[in-house]
Amino acid sequence: MGFFDKLRNTVAPGANPANQIDDEIRFHLEERVREYVDGGMNEAEARRQAMLRFGGASKLREETRDADVLVALDVWLRDARIAARGLSRRPGLVAAVVGSLAIGIALNSSVFSVVDAVLLKPLPFPRADEVWMIQESLDGNGTGGNPARFRDYREQTQSFSALAGFYGEGLVMTGRGNTERITIGRTFGAILPVLGTAPMLGRGFTEEEQRAVGQPVVVLMHSFWKNRLGADPNIAGQSLTLSKKGFVVVGVLPEGLLYPEGIDAIAAADPGFQGAGRSGNWFEVVGRLKPGVTVERANAEMGAITSRMAQAHPETDRALKARLEPLREAENREARRPIWLLMSVVGFVLLIACLN
Repeated sequence: MGFFDKLRNTVAPGANPANQIDDEIRFHLEERVREYVDGGMNEAEARRQAMLRFGGASKLREETRDADVLVALDVWLRDARIAARGLSRRPGLVAAVVGSLAIGIALNSSVFSVVDAVLLKPLPFPRADEVWMIQESLDGNGTGGNPARFRDYREQTQSFSALAGFYGEGLVMTGRGNTERITIGRTFGAILPVLGTAPMLGRGFTEEEQRAVGQPVVVLMHSFWKNRLGADPNIAGQSLTLSKKGFVVVGVLPEGLLYPEGIDAIAAADPGFQGAGRSGNWFEVVGRLKPGVTVERANAEMGAITSRMAQAHPETDRALKARLEPLREAENREARRPIWLLMSVVGFVLLIACLN
């Protein structure tokens, strides 16, 4: 019998589950007695056999007692009242237990929000699993990229549909109210195709603009455009003065795109940096794999490229190695261990609270 059937039988007008059970037992018992009498047995023996067959009315009542929902509710309420009376006698203990549970739950909720945002949540652009960072190392020590090696990667690789490098630079914005220091992402190559996105307002960079040819241009991050420039729908084509240099705004990126992290705008690296040599290692290199290209194939290709670079430039690239790493892991490498350690600690705090 389902819960709602039990409830209907319990609360229906005139319903009395105990009486209903007795009536049901009596009916079946009389039916069995009648069968035995019709078979030639005397009534007293027939009744005795019927009772033996049924196993006793009290047993049947106990087995069918679950039809009464109110009985179960009454038991629950009685248990709750007993627990409440017991707790009311020890308010200090109750406050300590409830407080420790609240602290444990709050800490776990807060830390899990950080874990989800930093370690678990997908990167905020389409097909993020296709975007990988090229991790370079010299003599076994991790190092950043440089323009000359980036040019070699871009010219020789067949595994990536787009490849880009970037670094952050602080500039001072003037002419828009209060003077403000902002951070722009200086890029090498086609950063927007790597991210698989296009501006929601205006346009992206042309090939010449990616090489910093002609008038400097900038693409704004959505949050900077909204919070600092008042979400001006006519911002495309306007000029921004950054560190006394004029940049033309050509586009605004979609809301929610937070990569590269911590920047307010994107602009191509200056021509002098783009043509720099093999000394210095200061920017990151990311690429979007072509459809169907596996990481193993791309890593093998990077190994072949770095081998050729080591032979061609032994003075700088003799011990150079390069491998692909998922962009999410590369971005969170330093934060991953402390966050999981913190999650373990607050989980232990919650366990102690539950034991208390």
